[in-house]
Amino acid sequence: MPTRSRARIFVLHGWPDAPHLVQRRLGHARALVIGAPEYWSVHGTPRHPHELSTHACLLMRNPAGILIDLWEFERGTESASVTVSGPLSSNDREVLLDAVLAGKGIARFTQLTLLAHLQAGRLIPVLPDWEVKGGPPVNVLYRSNQRRTPRVRAFLDFVTTLLREIEAADISAEVPHWHRRGYRRASSVLRRRV
Repeated sequence: MPTRSRARIFVLHGWPDAPHLVQRRLGHARALVIGAPEYWSVHGTPRHPHELSTHACLLMRNPAGILIDLWEFERGTESASVTVSGPLSSNDREVLLDAVLAGKGIARFTQLTLLAHLQAGRLIPVLPDWEVKGGPPVNVLYRSNQRRTPRVRAFLDFVTTLLREIEAADISAEVPHWHRRGYRRASSVLRRRV
């Protein structure tokens, strides 16, 4: 009995670098600045992005090793870029999330990855009238010979519908200017612009 080859589909949160695969962008993950209720009750909630520089911001280091210490925001025609710092940086999302849940600081995460914590009230987003820039897109990747496979098409339709139900806003999926430019810190792009 002949065996069927398995369709391999990858769902990737970020900017893929896989030229040998078909890449289909499904949508964009909305980014939020979040903290535990206990943290906000002790330190207060910011009313403007610039106030974040006084908070204990827990920072992510991306796979390229760039410390994401530049948080950018937009509200209508107004924009703000804030260089943040804090007691912890990691390339492990779960380490940062555990610290935020323990009230040790605040962080920037995508809403898509926090739904259960947000719905349970364990995490509270701030600056709701500001759009947090730089959130990664959601992509699916697969081999080109699988493009017309019914199983692949069905899965793509399912994931696309699911993501549309979850997304709260249509946010630009532009790659941040600091991504893959050899910066050690996202904020170093500010010094190079001057």
